[in-house]
Amino acid sequence: MRIGDFARLGNVSPRTLRIYSQAGLLRPAHVKPENDYRHYDPRQLAQLHQIQMFKEMGLSLGEIRELLARRWTTAELTGLQFPMVQARAKRARNICAA
Repeated sequence: MRIGDFARLGNVSPRTLRIYSQAGLLRPAHVKPENDYRHYDPRQLAQLHQIQMFKEMGLSLGEIRELLARRWTTAELTGLQFPMVQARAKRARNICAA
């Protein structure tokens, strides 16, 4: 699947996919050597959704890369999400109180 099609399917821009690729978060399944066109496998959509979830939690690309390096179960991700949301809410409260 071409980058534009995959981007539309994942509701991101092709530029975002290029940034994720450069950051080592989501590499294309195949790159054509003659023109450097990037192609993604539809099965990579689950990884894209994980990246988006981590971004929504306020994590940096480096932090996301570290998290993706480990294989997470759904239960682990769910357990991880709540403390991260709490920490994000605490940071927001501290900013508002300042």
